[in-house]
Amino acid sequence: MKDGSTEFILTKFKIKDGMVERLGVLLQEINSDLEAFRLGLQEAGVRIDCQFIETSDLGNYFYVFKKVASNDRLKEVVASSPSPIYQKVRRVLNECLENRIDLECSMGVEL
Repeated sequence: MKDGSTEFILTKFKIKDGMVERLGVLLQEINSDLEAFRLGLQEAGVRIDCQFIETSDLGNYFYVFKKVASNDRLKEVVASSPSPIYQKVRRVLNECLENRIDLECSMGVEL
């Protein structure tokens, strides 16, 4: 959803069998080096970045919610960043995730 100057993005991924712990470790590593990750997010025009792991009897899923200035710019920066943290994120997400689903973000309000 776009609200003029920003886009709200909500994406759901199926976590491959046996990969929940590996994904959790990655998120812990990002949190321990948050400044490097934050610099990349700022360069990409990300204003909010939230990530969630859902575990249930129906399966395990990884959700990503972002508020960005431009989704195209975000994709460009993430795909081309030489930052070691982004290279690791790309590698681990490719190992752990499958079945990307772009969910419709029905409403986004800034106060």
